[in-house]
Amino acid sequence: MNGIYQLCVTPKTTPSGKSIQISMRAGWLRDIGFVDDTLVQFIPESCGASFILCDEHINKYSELLRTTKEKGGFLIQVNRSGLMVAGKLLFRTKLKEGDNLLAKYEHGFIRVRKLPDGIIKVVKPNPSGEWLADLGFSHGAFLSVAAESDLITCRLHENGNAQNKPQLIQAKKQNNLLSFRIPPTVRKMAGFEIGEQLLAFCEYGLIKIQKPDFVELGF
Repeated sequence: MNGIYQLCVTPKTTPSGKSIQISMRAGWLRDIGFVDDTLVQFIPESCGASFILCDEHINKYSELLRTTKEKGGFLIQVNRSGLMVAGKLLFRTKLKEGDNLLAKYEHGFIRVRKLPDGIIKVVKPNPSGEWLADLGFSHGAFLSVAAESDLITCRLHENGNAQNKPQLIQAKKQNNLLSFRIPPTVRKMAGFEIGEQLLAFCEYGLIKIQKPDFVELGF
C-alpha cells in the first residue's frame, strides 16, 4: 500500500511553554506496519522528516540507537493516538506552526515535506469539501474544465448559464457534501484514474489539479 496524505504543523502546549508538533492519526498507518507500540526511527530533514519502521528482527537496541543518532535522529513509538513528534525533535526540520505538509508513504516508510506556500489540497479527480466554497465554487456555481497531459484546470464562471454554455459543469451540494464532477472524457484526457490521489493548487476562482511532482516537492 502506498499513497499521499496532507497534514499541518500544529501548536502544542507543554509545561515548559509552547511548542509545535506533527501528528498523523490516519487509518493507513496500520496498513503500512505502523501499529501500536512499534519502534520508529525519526530522522529530521530540511523542511521535512522521514519515519522508518524498525522491524521485529532488531538484534541490539543499543546498535539501533547508535545508528539512529548517527543520522541525527531519534527513536519514537507509535501509540494509540497515532504517530506524533514535537518540540526539540523538530528543531532541525526548520518547520513552523501552520506549515502545510505532504506525507508520501509506503510499507515501513513515511517521508514528509513542506508544501509550497498557497492553498494546496490533496484531492481525487472529483474534488469535494467545504473548502471549495471558500474559493467561489459554492453550490450552484458554474465552472469550465480544460485538460492537458497530467493537468486539469477548473475556472469559475461568475455568470455561468448551463443553457447557453453547455460545456460548463456545476458545483452541487448533495448529502451535505459540496463537490463537482469532472467529465470522464476530460479526466481521461489528463491521464487521471478514478480514485487517484492528486494535488490541487488553488486560488479564488481557479483550481489546477495535477499529479504530484515528487522531485520538485523535495522527495
